[in-house]
Amino acid sequence: MNMLKTCQKGENHEMVKYQESTRPYPPFGVVLTIVVLAAALFSGLKTIGGFGQYISESKMERFMRVHNIDSSAYPQELLDLMERNPETEDFVVQYPVNKDKTFDIDLSEYKNAKTV
Repeated sequence: MNMLKTCQKGENHEMVKYQESTRPYPPFGVVLTIVVLAAALFSGLKTIGGFGQYISESKMERFMRVHNIDSSAYPQELLDLMERNPETEDFVVQYPVNKDKTFDIDLSEYKNAKTV
């Protein structure tokens, strides 16, 4: 729709013609093209070994890959524990790395305490 608008500049009057847009968003074809290109790019990165290959990777799979750990390093009892209690995931995932570590824990401050 073409509209005419009058603007005042000092004592001179100018007629300014402008086009009023009827769409506040880009045309559907532009949006569709962007979506298709993004999907093709993402798919291409996934197939050539880009970042897409790790999106569906679980925390345990990622930890095993980074630390070069085989799944046989996880006792079945711990895997069952993680399945029953998801809050133990960090403990179970890190088990192969931490199982042989010794930790110095000093509880002497609680020696005379009635509760800990």
